[in-house]
Amino acid sequence: MYTGAKAIALIQNEFPLLCANTSRKSEPVRLFQLMQRLADYAKEQLADYNDEELEHCFEIANEIYASDDKLARIAICTVFVQSVSRKLEMSLSVSARARKLFLKFFKKQYEDLIESKYP
Repeated sequence: MYTGAKAIALIQNEFPLLCANTSRKSEPVRLFQLMQRLADYAKEQLADYNDEELEHCFEIANEIYASDDKLARIAICTVFVQSVSRKLEMSLSVSARARKLFLKFFKKQYEDLIESKYP
């Protein structure tokens, strides 16, 4: 059964403050909630031009995507990639380096997202 437990543990280890008030939820609910919080945190780093921390967020999300946990991969694609890419598309003030970083880690997932939205 895919529960997202490894992804949750990784986020808890790397970004403990994102995990506040999530311990009573079921693992799948926690996973998607933490993925949204990770995406929101990444978007804050975009706004602050903090490319180093942004790259850290992308590395963790990419590590989760590379895992064998299907639910975690779905959470990355449907929550993290969609949320962060929307911010990148909508904001003209985002650094070119941030856009390149995103595509370095999530180019295929982003292309899949675009194809699913615009058949």
